[in-house]
Amino acid sequence: MNDLLDVILNRQRTSAVVRIVRWGVLGITVVLPLACRSSPESAPPRLIVMIAVDQLSTEMLQRYESALTHGFRRLGEEGASFPRATVNHAITVSAPGHVTLATGRDPRNHGIVDAAFYQLMEGRWRFTDSVSDDEEGILGVPDFPGVSPRKILSSGLAEWVLDADTDARFVAVGTG
Repeated sequence: MNDLLDVILNRQRTSAVVRIVRWGVLGITVVLPLACRSSPESAPPRLIVMIAVDQLSTEMLQRYESALTHGFRRLGEEGASFPRATVNHAITVSAPGHVTLATGRDPRNHGIVDAAFYQLMEGRWRFTDSVSDDEEGILGVPDFPGVSPRKILSSGLAEWVLDADTDARFVAVGTG
């Protein structure tokens, strides 16, 4: 547990937003599982969910709260929320923002600085998606180019959970 805290709350100079995200990740990974236990002898939950939806403001969630059912209602009632969170980087497109949430680090540190950029490949500069990966595929869509977290330069929520529990599984779902 101390190793997880050291990773999340490392003592390097970081922005206030990054520190808030780190505390949020800490809350999701430590506090929420404890709060969800039904009795002292029950096991911690086997599921941690982090959802990032572009342009989904707190006001929108509140406006349509009555339409939320089941899992989404439970997330709203029992999950962590950061209604005043902001990003501390200039490009507010999906990829860098979502990786910032998952790692607690600024884009300059995690390496995903835009949704796409030029990358030197086979001696030529080529325009590429920030998470494209020819070695991977997309389940059910074999003709589409694959994606992976290989271009992310720092560890994040997935690695922290897997380090804490080698039997854990991690799934990332997204649109792009």
